[in-house]
Amino acid sequence: MTGHHSLTFYRLVQVLRRDAEDVHFELRHLREGKSTWRVRPFVLKRDARLHELWQQYRDKENETGALLAECAKFFGPVIDTFSAPQPAVQVTRL
Repeated sequence: MTGHHSLTFYRLVQVLRRDAEDVHFELRHLREGKSTWRVRPFVLKRDARLHELWQQYRDKENETGALLAECAKFFGPVIDTFSAPQPAVQVTRL
């Protein structure tokens, strides 16, 4: 690995020990509903929307297909099934 700093075993032990010491701190914050990680505003909005969708599904306000379609808007490509199909373009090598 040219150009990369290797993490020696002794440095790795120090890093793992530091992380292990922070576990109680992390757990306390998680139990309080907080996080010590910085979360982007988009992720907060997305997660809130996903929790809302899941609650609607659990309350039988939405069907499975609707839940999956909404989730796909966040995590997958959206396929527009309402507009007319576009003509296919074939690209060939010259």
